[in-house]
Amino acid sequence: MNPGSGFYERILTHSQIMLRRQKMKMQNRIVHVLFVLALLLGLTPLTGNAPRAQAAALSVMMAETDEPSSRPAPGALRGPQSPTATLTNLHGVSFGDNPVGAGGWDGQLYDPSCDPTYTPSQANSGGNPVYPDTPGPIQLNKTLEDVNGAPLERGDTVRYTLEFNSSYPDVLPAVTISDTLPAEVTFVTATGVLSSVTPLSWYLGDVVSGTTWSAVITATVNNDALIVGDNTAQVLVNGDTTTQAIAPGGPVERTLTLHTTGTGSGSISPTVGVHSYPGGSVVTLTATPSSTSNFVGWSGDLIYPWSPVTLTLDSDKTVTATFDLKPVCSPEPWHVFLGSSGEDQLYDMITDDFCNVYVTGFSDNTWGNPVRAHAPITNTGVDPMYNHWLDANYDAFVAKLDANHNVVWNTFLGGIGYDQGYNLALDNAGHLYVAGQSHSQGDCAAEWGDPLVPSCSYYGERAGFVAQLDAATGALNWNTFIKFNSSSNQRGPDVQVDAEGNIYVLVEGSGPDGDEAYPVDNDYDYSGGAWNTQGQQIVKLDSNGAQLWSTLISYPQGSFGGDTGNCVLDGAGHLVCTVQNSATWGTPIRPYSGDALCDIAVFQLNTADGTLVWNTFLGGLALEMTRGVSSISVDADDNVYITASSIRVSGGAPVDPAELGAWVAKLDV
Repeated sequence: MNPGSGFYERILTHSQIMLRRQKMKMQNRIVHVLFVLALLLGLTPLTGNAPRAQAAALSVMMAETDEPSSRPAPGALRGPQSPTATLTNLHGVSFGDNPVGAGGWDGQLYDPSCDPTYTPSQANSGGNPVYPDTPGPIQLNKTLEDVNGAPLERGDTVRYTLEFNSSYPDVLPAVTISDTLPAEVTFVTATGVLSSVTPLSWYLGDVVSGTTWSAVITATVNNDALIVGDNTAQVLVNGDTTTQAIAPGGPVERTLTLHTTGTGSGSISPTVGVHSYPGGSVVTLTATPSSTSNFVGWSGDLIYPWSPVTLTLDSDKTVTATFDLKPVCSPEPWHVFLGSSGEDQLYDMITDDFCNVYVTGFSDNTWGNPVRAHAPITNTGVDPMYNHWLDANYDAFVAKLDANHNVVWNTFLGGIGYDQGYNLALDNAGHLYVAGQSHSQGDCAAEWGDPLVPSCSYYGERAGFVAQLDAATGALNWNTFIKFNSSSNQRGPDVQVDAEGNIYVLVEGSGPDGDEAYPVDNDYDYSGGAWNTQGQQIVKLDSNGAQLWSTLISYPQGSFGGDTGNCVLDGAGHLVCTVQNSATWGTPIRPYSGDALCDIAVFQLNTADGTLVWNTFLGGLALEMTRGVSSISVDADDNVYITASSIRVSGGAPVDPAELGAWVAKLDV
């Protein structure tokens, strides 16, 4: 006997099934009353002359077992687990236009309790039976067992067991058991004879009452996240689904154990202790040293010198944060001379947390015991840009001194041109960055270092450079060039480093040729003459020197810019810089003074993509200059402090005005 097509399933709890049955009985009693009224009115036939249903099927209601052992335990999968989907009832269903017993048509259920005396037709037009409401226990169980023990890890082996049995009184024709594994596991093998692999299928043929069948599927875990994908097995009779079983996934639990150590103190987030997370979770670790300590770095299952940092829990992890006391820098006052017998100049000086001092500038000859030698003097003549005699070869120098003024190391950076070091920055990984400018002779083979981006520019053109040194030894790790043009001797690049080791370089730049735009152009006006092709270029590099983005801060047509200034990173990770401008641009908070001379422009960039956040102008009836005394800093509340110089009284209401001198301003942004 063929039970027909169109089987379907629903998963219900025991209480839901009982409520469903009570509701169905109530509905069927109402239908029965309507049926009796129809009989009294002569609208419904009582005999087998009624039109026969054109199709019939088994409708399946299923319940997952309520036994505690069948439900996944919180956290890791700790098998075996036995979620069971069970066929609880069979109902006659018509999908044609003709009534089936008292249930009517279009998927209505026939229940003989509505009219026990009524005998429905036992065959539809296709000769297949229409079944009354009769218990039909067709069961399909699917259980999951972690062969290697819980919690699961990538590469572990798991087993799924399928168990099928039928005590249905008649033959179930053309039975197929089909299984779909979750995407987070990879199929290895299965017992029994597979009729297909995608999905896994076993053809059982005609199944008589009392038939039992089982198969074991072996798979490996290929993902450290939750096993949450399709994980379903089903019984098909003549190609139609009768029942399904779904094995649970559940989280692969991971533990993160955190410690602190060292001579200093500080706090970490998450806190010290053992924490549990679902496998594959990404956790952000933050270390905050006390005022008397330095954060040294993370160790254990995470080797990293910076904070914050993210950690992926693809296994159990143990991580330690080290805090050391800051050294007490209180040596006797000292001074020292650095340089050669020729010309030497110093531009920047910084210190680290261990009282070491780093300086940069330029020298026209060698001195000390340099890590990298000074380039030889190979050219003499007149420099067309500066109109002076090239009787020397200027190289940038960098030197490290300890707390007692001893030179730890010194090194030179440069080639056959005019090279200067302007600014220094340190990161948390022991790298020292120097930014400066080079006057290339146009010979790529003669360029110094092994630049990631070569200069190879014509004679006299300047290129900004950035180099990464090992702060402990002075060894050159890498160097790269950032090209810019200028017709005057302007201030060179500034460099800043964020907590993640990204590098920000401010250089005097030029607009690109033609209609070409910078990756982030911030509405730069590329039209017009030579003046407005000059601007301030900001470039973001990663710790390996690869460019992430660059932008050009605009100068309106007909205006000009002067010196580059300085930059600083605020507490929110924004870059705040100063430059010199002679006309307004952007949407400034405080407008340009309009005196046709240069104001100090202050602007903030979003470091994620280089877009302009805000800009403002500081200045009055004077020439405001970023050269010489210019600096910028921020406090804990991200207030910005600017220093610059002026040849006349600046705008605003200065505390101590002067006709010529330096000024200080505070911006509340």
